[in-house]
Amino acid sequence: MSASASARPPTKLRVKAGDSITVKEAVLAMIVLSANDVATAVGEKIGGSEEGFAALMTRKARSLGMLNTTFFNASGLPHDQQFTTARDMSTLGVALIRDFPKDYELFATKSFAFQIGR
Repeated sequence: MSASASARPPTKLRVKAGDSITVKEAVLAMIVLSANDVATAVGEKIGGSEEGFAALMTRKARSLGMLNTTFFNASGLPHDQQFTTARDMSTLGVALIRDFPKDYELFATKSFAFQIGR
């Protein structure tokens, strides 16, 4: 967890800079809590930076046919140039169900246990 990710505004998992969490904890934190700190950390890990990840997300959105979506951060926090439409989010949801049917059940998760400073 970088200092930048750890400092993101709530909602957050409250992982301290320098600590780490598992991929499963990260996924569940993003699904259940909409954890902005975790979304930023995942974006930094995958994209090299949150901005790099946002560019990857935008390219993927275009490849899925999401022509009215541009990402500038990993969390969905407000950004003047970030935008999407309900139609594009529906396109994303359909692709998620189609391409990852076994993982889709994770989105039914209502809670999970996470112990800070394990």
